[in-house]
Amino acid sequence: MKGMENFIQKVLWKDVLISCLFLIMGILLLVSPKDILEISSYFIGALLILNGILYLCDVGNGFSLFDPLIMGILSIIFGLVIFIYPTLFINMVPILLGFWFIITGAVKCRLAFILKGVNDGDWVSMLIMAIITIICGFLLVIFPNMGAISITIVLGVLLVVYSIDSIINGLIVKKKIKDIAKALKVR
Repeated sequence: MKGMENFIQKVLWKDVLISCLFLIMGILLLVSPKDILEISSYFIGALLILNGILYLCDVGNGFSLFDPLIMGILSIIFGLVIFIYPTLFINMVPILLGFWFIITGAVKCRLAFILKGVNDGDWVSMLIMAIITIICGFLLVIFPNMGAISITIVLGVLLVVYSIDSIINGLIVKKKIKDIAKALKVR
C-alpha cells in the first residue's frame, strides 16, 4: 500500500509543479499579452519537455491512470516541435492547449469517479472542475482563429482556471491519498 501512496504522491507533485508554472504563465499573459506571446512558445515547449520526462520516469512502475510512455513521448515531441517552429506554435497555441485540457480533464474525471467509489464527497467538486477544464479545451479547439492578442488573454484566463483546478484537485487527492491507494489496489 505504501508503494501506491508514494506513486500517487509523485504524480501529485508533478501535477502541482506543472500547474504552478502554468499559473505563472497565465498571470503573465494577462498582464502583458503581446510581449509574452512570443516568449511563451519557448516556455510552454520547456514545460512539455519537462512533463514528458516526468511521465517517462513513471514507465514500468506497474500502475498508471494512463499510459506514461505514450504521454511522455507525445509531450516531448510537442515540446521539441515548439522549440524548432515557434511561429507555428504561436498559431497552434489554442489547439494544442485545448487538446491538453481535454486529455487532462478526462484523466481527472476518471480520478473523480475513483473517489466516488470510496464514498468520498469531494469527488463532485473534482468532477465539476474536470468538466470545466474539458469544456475550456473544446472551446480552444473549436475557436482557434480569434485574434492573437485576444487568444493570448483568453489563454491566460484558461491557464489560470486550469492551474487552480489542478491545485484544488491535488489538495483533494492529498487529503484522500490512503483511500485512493486502497481503491486502486483493489482494482
